[in-house]
Amino acid sequence: INAKRLFSKKSNVIGLVMPSYERNKKHALTDHHLAGIFSGIEEGLNDSNYRLLMIFNDRRFETQKEYLSLFSEKSIDGMIVWGQYREQTFGSEISQKGYPALFISPPYYDMQLCNYVIHDYENSGKLAFKYLLDRGFQKILWAGANQSSAICKLMENGFAKVAPKFDFITEYGDFSRECGRKIGLNAIQKHPEITAILAANADVGLGLHDVYGNAGPEIVVCDSATEDEEINCNRICVDDLALGKQSVRQLLNIIEAKKDVIREILPVKLLLKKDVRK
Repeated sequence: INAKRLFSKKSNVIGLVMPSYERNKKHALTDHHLAGIFSGIEEGLNDSNYRLLMIFNDRRFETQKEYLSLFSEKSIDGMIVWGQYREQTFGSEISQKGYPALFISPPYYDMQLCNYVIHDYENSGKLAFKYLLDRGFQKILWAGANQSSAICKLMENGFAKVAPKFDFITEYGDFSRECGRKIGLNAIQKHPEITAILAANADVGLGLHDVYGNAGPEIVVCDSATEDEEINCNRICVDDLALGKQSVRQLLNIIEAKKDVIREILPVKLLLKKDVRK
């Protein structure tokens, strides 16, 4: 890397920013999206001379502004960002400096101020909610994750486009399976009238299914990793392999000055389980 920096002013390395265990109290490598994203990034890098550097979004990354020094010291030529905390501003700082960076999860600040390739989370919410309304469900629980999550906010925008004034029963927690269990147990006690549930992601949906089994409310997962994933629920599928691959392709376009602005939303689709209950 040092030799390349001296002679070509480039490192031929891109960084992938990931949530840290220190901040998240959850291992990022257990996220059900990550394997597909990594595989897509690997595939995207295969036809290039770039390598990947994993960067954890920990306290040092933030307080010492490593996100800037990595660029200024030419340790990386570009950055893919997967996960930014609500209070962080490093994305806008990188953009203001003109460094090549691209988000693969929705940022908390104005999306028109950054480059991104993300799944269509708004349409995820729209498709999932419309499916339940079309089937006549009216007592619906929204099992959201973090209330301030940018992903959940986009899903809720999708709900609003289907029925702006619909009265949800709402429970928030996090994106874990344990959270789904807690929400399910609480709903059994407080809201026995529930007939359907919108789950923020696959882990929350699995936790809800642990509690209710096949005899409980209809569950639709708004963010599921792959079509092959074994989840006994209707779900919105995303293509993490495509996300990883396309993020690399578009970041390299920015680095090589082929494009100035990248704002791309990847399609999602509703996948129904075979034995949908009436």
